[in-house]
Amino acid sequence: MISTTARVLATTAAFWLLCVCLCTITWVQRQIFYAHWIPIWVGQDLDKPEILGFLKNQVAQFYIQTPDDQSLYAWLIIPLRVYAKNENSSLEGKASNVIAIQDTLAFEFLTECPESRVVLYFHGNARTRGQTRKTEAYRTIASEASDKIFVLAFDYRGFGRCTGSPTGSGLVIDAIAAVEWLLGQLEFRQLVSCYLHSLGTGLACAAANHFVKEDPAIEFASIMLYAAFSDTTSAFLSYAVGGILPLLWPLRRSKRLQRWFSVSARLHK
Repeated sequence: MISTTARVLATTAAFWLLCVCLCTITWVQRQIFYAHWIPIWVGQDLDKPEILGFLKNQVAQFYIQTPDDQSLYAWLIIPLRVYAKNENSSLEGKASNVIAIQDTLAFEFLTECPESRVVLYFHGNARTRGQTRKTEAYRTIASEASDKIFVLAFDYRGFGRCTGSPTGSGLVIDAIAAVEWLLGQLEFRQLVSCYLHSLGTGLACAAANHFVKEDPAIEFASIMLYAAFSDTTSAFLSYAVGGILPLLWPLRRSKRLQRWFSVSARLHK
């Protein structure tokens, strides 16, 4: 008679095998790898940055259009010292939702100050740019030089309020579009730095490779990578549910299974 322990182990093994097979399906891979469908927490309203810890009118909300007609929801964040110098005009201004970026105080301060610099933030997978740990990162970055460092944060297609759905090639287009928008506004006067986290490391590096091949070549002032990965298959195989359960860890023990899974990965379609 089969023991209870044996039944549990057999059921667990069968469930794991089912999960592995499901992970070879393109749609499932995208849901796990990008996790763009995970909602923001209750009370985190992207249209009200003040709820997320920002001051009134410190964040300008707008859309960046991509060449393939997708709309990327973005924030341009004013550094604290610049905000303090213009506190009256910032507080008196009417808090608004998404408007033309050229009509915002953030854009005015950015373009009129010759010493201003911009850090373009490429976030990782899951949720939106309004996630708590991401907004904390914006403030940390800007605090390094609160009199001149602006932060531009944006969501990729399929994330949050953006249109479309995520694919590898599509997100690279998004990354290039964000850089092109920023360079077009700054007219090459201010240096652009990039802060990259997790998923964003691959996207921004692809964008950097694109711009360095331009004639003349365009180089970023700096690129800061955090929690980077070498390729999508390795990243997918190392994925842990909730950061605890390494679902595909057993596959990493076999080169043959890794090659099979690599062929099955179709995130870039």
